[in-house]
Amino acid sequence: MKIIITGASGNIGSKLFAKLSDSDGNQVIGLSRSPHKGLETTDYSISELEKLFQNAGIVIHLASHRGIENDYHSFVDNETITENILKAMLTTKVPRIIFMSSIAVYSDESMLPWKEEQYPTPQSFYGLSKLTCEYLCKQYSAAGIDYTIFRCGIVFGGDHSKRMVSTFIDEAIDKKTLSLNGKSIARRDFIYVKDAVSALLWGIYEAKEKNQIYNLGCGVLMSNLEIAETINECFDNTGNLIYDDSVKETVINSYMDISKISGAGFHNNFTFISALQDIKQEYKQR
Repeated sequence: MKIIITGASGNIGSKLFAKLSDSDGNQVIGLSRSPHKGLETTDYSISELEKLFQNAGIVIHLASHRGIENDYHSFVDNETITENILKAMLTTKVPRIIFMSSIAVYSDESMLPWKEEQYPTPQSFYGLSKLTCEYLCKQYSAAGIDYTIFRCGIVFGGDHSKRMVSTFIDEAIDKKTLSLNGKSIARRDFIYVKDAVSALLWGIYEAKEKNQIYNLGCGVLMSNLEIAETINECFDNTGNLIYDDSVKETVINSYMDISKISGAGFHNNFTFISALQDIKQEYKQR
């Protein structure tokens, strides 16, 4: 099967591309907006996509731009690219798309844990752009393109971004002092990047129901303080933490009900702790 991966240079995309490229019987085309070895560079225009999509069996749509939080126009690119992909799929008769959406489409703490059948009310422009892309997939399903949508929790592991978990891991590995501000009341759900990749593979090969939305998380809720302390303990950096709880926390409770995807047959391979142990083992092997 010819498989197209958009955003193939990203954290999830690069790992999915490697997994699929190693498997027999697949022709895997990875797309990126910037040059990367082994990937096709594209501007995601309809004309370019139509050339790349010939004879493809599925598109895994991971390309996404986080933009500037207080500027909606910086997220419009997400919607434009998604519609271009769907239009190109229609003309080249690609039958399926898997779209990686986000927990950011939810926001109402009174409805926790968030479920797929709830009406999403994103509070961020990023979440709004993801929800708009979901609706685009639904619109094009009427023309014969089947979709699977994953509303993914906060991904960690495999990157060196400035996000909290990645920063804490890098600092703990280097035996630096972790710094945490805020009352650390909110509890959130994080998912290891390898489980996100496994979910995509499940979506390609095993998901039986068409046109479904699935929450994708770990199911284990942790506060920022618990995360910092757990990371320090795992990487032998226990106690090396500065915690100031005098300021207001800037994050809210955010976690999803993952019973739908579990009932459909997908289960995570990692807990938060076993994921940290996996990262630690990989670090030792470098």
